[in-house]
Amino acid sequence: MKEGELRICNWVKYNGCYCLVGSIIQPTPLENQKYSDKWLLDLNIDGIITVPLEDVGRIPLTEEWLIGLGCNNKTEHFGSVGEFDWYELPNGMALNWVLSSKSWIRIEGIDSATIKYVHQLQNIYYSLTGEELKEKK
Repeated sequence: MKEGELRICNWVKYNGCYCLVGSIIQPTPLENQKYSDKWLLDLNIDGIITVPLEDVGRIPLTEEWLIGLGCNNKTEHFGSVGEFDWYELPNGMALNWVLSSKSWIRIEGIDSATIKYVHQLQNIYYSLTGEELKEKK
């Protein structure tokens, strides 16, 4: 994962756990320090833990994650790209998820995009609405 991919409040995977990014720390040269000149993340896992960016993984976008982030599954359709599910985002915008690839998504108001990971959907949603795509309680 590259440093420009993540924002605070993105979901990531670390050591088998799903965590929220609490802060992103730029590389700093530190003498005799383990994390000298590395990008670091503060992750919320029942408390705060600081880890190198290189130790964090992406979370594949699944139907469970879509629903967990507040999307409502409306119907299944068939179109020119194949069979897809239609979801409604929390703000009411439509989202089409192509079933064959489980990655191509069209969100109302933007051209199609290939979204494979939870943080990518979070980032697009934030850029369109200015709001976080939050996990349903």
